[in-house]
Amino acid sequence: MRRCDMEFDGIDDPNLPAWFENRPTDQWPVFPVWGMYFRNVKNVDVKDVKLTVRGKEYREAWTVDNVEKHNLNRVQVSKDCAH
Repeated sequence: MRRCDMEFDGIDDPNLPAWFENRPTDQWPVFPVWGMYFRNVKNVDVKDVKLTVRGKEYREAWTVDNVEKHNLNRVQVSKDCAH
């Protein structure tokens, strides 16, 4: 993934991050992060990406899960609470 801007609407639920603990993926109503979620892949290469969330959000912006190699360069994360 190269040179892109992505915007997401936040979910205003402070209990949401803890909800994912010890739950199988088939029970997830949404992803455990609000931005980029990479799972069960060999390689992730991200460069010059901007992630923006609008509104309140308590989850992390991105994560990798069971990824052999990941390279995240110049990933900018911002929260726009004005919307």
